[in-house]
Amino acid sequence: MATNPTAHNQAIVLYIPVLHQGYLNLLTKYPEAELVVVDKKFVEGEFKSILKDIRALSTELILQQLRSLFPDRVLIHLQAEADLAQLADYQELIMAEDEISDWLEKNLVAKVTTAPKITHDSIFLRWSLAKTKQQQDINPDGEVTRDELHQQFMGSAVAASQRSADWWRQTGAAIAKDGQLLVSAGNRHAPSDQQQYFLGDPRANYSRGADIEMSTSLHAEGAVIAHAAAQGISLRGADLYVTTFPCPYCARIIAYSGIKRLFYKDGYSVLDGEGLLRASGIEIIRVAE
Repeated sequence: MATNPTAHNQAIVLYIPVLHQGYLNLLTKYPEAELVVVDKKFVEGEFKSILKDIRALSTELILQQLRSLFPDRVLIHLQAEADLAQLADYQELIMAEDEISDWLEKNLVAKVTTAPKITHDSIFLRWSLAKTKQQQDINPDGEVTRDELHQQFMGSAVAASQRSADWWRQTGAAIAKDGQLLVSAGNRHAPSDQQQYFLGDPRANYSRGADIEMSTSLHAEGAVIAHAAAQGISLRGADLYVTTFPCPYCARIIAYSGIKRLFYKDGYSVLDGEGLLRASGIEIIRVAE
């Protein structure tokens, strides 16, 4: 890749519908990077499901907030395709790990003649939740520690979890069969990852583990099983890898999916989750680091 000798070092390129702590964490992580804010006109035609709600905060209002919070930072408003040429002046672009940034990268940044390096980073809003030690709650049929293939598949589930924008918890799942990875996914909100930001998350009204069904989130286990169904992939005899032990609702889906082995990394069983899986003949195995 050719390097522009007059290029600036870094720019953070974002479409910001609502300014929250996750965005602030990203902006302050790269204090020398210039800030490039993408106008909402670029995405309003593509992401119609969130257009009605995110109009409450215009791009100009976001810019005003950023100018107030970061008065010494270079701030650029990307308003038209002609402005994309400015991106070629940077050696590296920092973009958020979310569905809108993925679309921007594919449809806008890709048009830059001299493509800079692109780094993806998280805007996940991390709320601290005490983790329950799985050994106290689940009695696995076995434990895997050094098996390279199982660690690889669990790594796919972990990577999927890190792409989740859910502020309560990031979870991931992967399905493998005959030594091949079939599908992986993280938990997400529907119909858009931005749902929790403009409507709030109903989980905020409940304690951990209580009234699990009161959520706008699609759990990672449900996501991978749904993806497999949409692609016509049989899960009979398949292995499921999850970063967190399934909730009771997901345990029911898994029990009737044809999956025969569940590999989990952390978590706890709620209600009859573990018992239901065992009653369905599913082997439960912990993947230790």
